[in-house]
Amino acid sequence: MIPLGPQLQACNRSPKAAHDMQYLWECTQKVLDKLWELNGAIPIVDDIVMGWDYLRAILDRDIKKHDIVLMVLLDSPQLYENKELDCWMYIWVILNLPPQKWYRKLHVLPSGFIPSPNKPKNLDSFLFPGFHHLTALQHEGLPMWDPLTDSRYISGLYLIFTTADVPSLIYWDGMVRHSGKNGCRLYCGIQGCCKENSTHYYPALLCPHDHIVSGGHHGDIKALEVPQGGSTEYVNNLKKIVSIHNQTQWDKMKTETGLTKPPLILGLHPTRSLGVPLCMTTDVMHLTGNLSDLLLSLWCGTLSVSPNDDKSTWDWAMFKDNDLWISHGEDVKKAGVHLPGVQQCQVNALLSALPELDDSAKGLPHGSIDLGDGYALRKRLKYSILPDAQVTQAIRNYLPVSEELPRITKQARLLLPNGQIARSAWREALKPPHQLQVSHNVKFTLDNKVHVSEVQYFTQVATQLHPEQQGDWTFHNIAIMKLYSEPDTELLKLSSQVLAASTLLNQIITAYMHNITPLKEHCKTLEMQLFKVAVEHDILKATLDQLAASLGSSTPLPLGSIKAAEMYPKMQFWTQTKYNEWTNTTEAHGNHWWKLTYLEDGDGNTILDDLLKGIHKKIQGIWAKLVEKDMAPKTWGKGACLHPHLQGIHISPAGQERLETGLAMQQQLSWMVLE
Repeated sequence: MIPLGPQLQACNRSPKAAHDMQYLWECTQKVLDKLWELNGAIPIVDDIVMGWDYLRAILDRDIKKHDIVLMVLLDSPQLYENKELDCWMYIWVILNLPPQKWYRKLHVLPSGFIPSPNKPKNLDSFLFPGFHHLTALQHEGLPMWDPLTDSRYISGLYLIFTTADVPSLIYWDGMVRHSGKNGCRLYCGIQGCCKENSTHYYPALLCPHDHIVSGGHHGDIKALEVPQGGSTEYVNNLKKIVSIHNQTQWDKMKTETGLTKPPLILGLHPTRSLGVPLCMTTDVMHLTGNLSDLLLSLWCGTLSVSPNDDKSTWDWAMFKDNDLWISHGEDVKKAGVHLPGVQQCQVNALLSALPELDDSAKGLPHGSIDLGDGYALRKRLKYSILPDAQVTQAIRNYLPVSEELPRITKQARLLLPNGQIARSAWREALKPPHQLQVSHNVKFTLDNKVHVSEVQYFTQVATQLHPEQQGDWTFHNIAIMKLYSEPDTELLKLSSQVLAASTLLNQIITAYMHNITPLKEHCKTLEMQLFKVAVEHDILKATLDQLAASLGSSTPLPLGSIKAAEMYPKMQFWTQTKYNEWTNTTEAHGNHWWKLTYLEDGDGNTILDDLLKGIHKKIQGIWAKLVEKDMAPKTWGKGACLHPHLQGIHISPAGQERLETGLAMQQQLSWMVLE
């Protein structure tokens, strides 16, 4: 076993590494702001921070700013091409890093190796030391140093996913194999179907018309209506399987519940992982290969079948004709140049395996035009031109009426912030077919609708901000494009929204590559958010005033007042920043009441349980009234930190005991009502 803690500390020793480790938290804040703007909707899911399980852990404060989010991977690689060896290993992947760095050798942390030649009989015994170490770090925290600020802090470790291929997933989840009756890796509750007198179950969603086997039957289930993973029956079924005392009952219960044992990861800190079965994942990589093999076997009529299955009735097996199969292969080969990035993927795979071959120059090539924010124009025409009539009209639609049409210079490529290159039909049309890299078809939004177009070329149009004055020119970065028609609706329907066929129209339009419009829209968004903040602040203030009055408080001090600190010198007054910093120290975790340290009486002592229960009960009553009057914030966890200037409130049951809560009272308000 290789300890995880020292490896994580080493990964944060340089300023560049520490900056990369901040990626996850920074993206999380952007997503939360977007959720607030869109009322809880996530338009695009392309990163772990868009997942609701992760966001729920963030809002519940199970994952904090300095915490490290981990994913563990278990596999048994074949070390030799012609020799099978059961060598097992498991590794850690740091999800705080940018996704493109997750699987770089520098950032993959080995944890343990299980040597060959024999397959381990009890894999948990090999995994236990590494997970015992992880559990200890979760309970005690991992001391870290931040080279960016030259400060120290305590980091918590959060295990979000356990991954493996399908055969190996059973070692993480304690479930039956994928061929079992309840073989879903996510424990969705859908039972498989089996043939008569067979113990091999298949995850078929549709019920066979003329083949029903007792105990392996369910009605038709639509693919888009499959239940989410994490069945609520998991805990009850786990209790059943551990209460069995003989092999016969265990075999029967295993088939019915899909469980074989309690998984090892149940021993982790309950608030430091998603838990079972939410942390379980699927094997998408092998699914792609298996589906390809099954579909090709069906189309070619080579799939193994039962004796009573007549392949001559397979009207879908069109590739049984070998000549048609060869002809189809030639068509696929010719279509390869029209698949964006195929050649680049091959190059990237080679450079990943042999990085020493990467001798590409760093920075922008000579002659490039840096547009800022990661955009750059490349490969330009050596002289300027007057565009043809169609392009002229499209540019005139963009320019102010008084502007004269300027001469333009064609640009062939646009470098995007993610490192990809958008090309243009102008240059691609000059290449022979075997050198084509068709990546000049793009998506863009026009009038709040997504369109697809073919980029003809990129250019910059120069205009004067003040035509009456000399100089003061500005450049507008635009793409000259041809629109595609709307996709064929019938083909989209037949292909389950997979295959879209459109016709290239002879309609020229212009679109902005890089402009100021998003900034204007962002300003409007900020104005709306400011309005919402003001409204919810008023609601919170009224709520806390009512809480103080109901518990016998004198009139609450004005917001921002410093008199409270003068009146009660023994009490600790917190700001949210100061409190968050303190919770990451060893001093905080050495205090039994550390989560409630901001709740004190007039002498600076932690309040008693009875008073805390009274506050809890009253807050729940206030929350119920807010809900009843439709005044409660839609996202209470978000609303609890809307106004950072709420300094304090004093509560005196029986007119004697005073309680200072500071800004953290808002946080306690949200924590209590959610419990």
